[in-house]
Amino acid sequence: MLRSILGVVAGFIVMSVLVMVLFLALAFSLGADGVFQPGSFKATAMVDFASLGISLIAALIGGWLCSLIARKRTPVLVLAGAVLVFGLISAVMNVSKPEPGLRDPTLKPFEVMEQARAKSKDTNWVGFCFPLIGAAGIMLGGGCMGCCKKK
Repeated sequence: MLRSILGVVAGFIVMSVLVMVLFLALAFSLGADGVFQPGSFKATAMVDFASLGISLIAALIGGWLCSLIARKRTPVLVLAGAVLVFGLISAVMNVSKPEPGLRDPTLKPFEVMEQARAKSKDTNWVGFCFPLIGAAGIMLGGGCMGCCKKK
C-alpha cells in the first residue's frame, strides 16, 4: 500500500517538476516575443504544440516512475485518472477566464513572466488536450496500454 501511494506521489511530483523546468527552458530560449503573440499574453501556435510535447514527455516519465516504484498497474491508473479529472476541471475553468488583454512592449522579461502568470490563458483546445495527453502518456509510460507487457 505504501509503495502504491509513494508511486503516485512521486510520479506526480516528477511530472510537475519536468513540466516547469521544460516550460522555463522553452520560455528562456524563445523570449517573451517568441512565447506570446505580438502585444498579447496569448501563446503562439508553436508554443501551444511544444507544450503538448512537453506534457507527453512528462507524462511518460511520470507513469514509468509510478510503475517502477509501485510495481502494480492500479497506482498508474489512479495517477492517470487524477490527471484526467483535475486536468478537465482546469480546462473548464480556463474557458471561463477573461481574455488576457494587451501586453506592454516595454516590459522587461521578468515583468512579462510575472504578469503572464496572472493574465495568460491556454488556448481552449490545448487546455482540453493536456489532460487527455497526460492520462494516455501516464498509462503508456506505466505499461498499462498493453503494448509493453511486463515479463
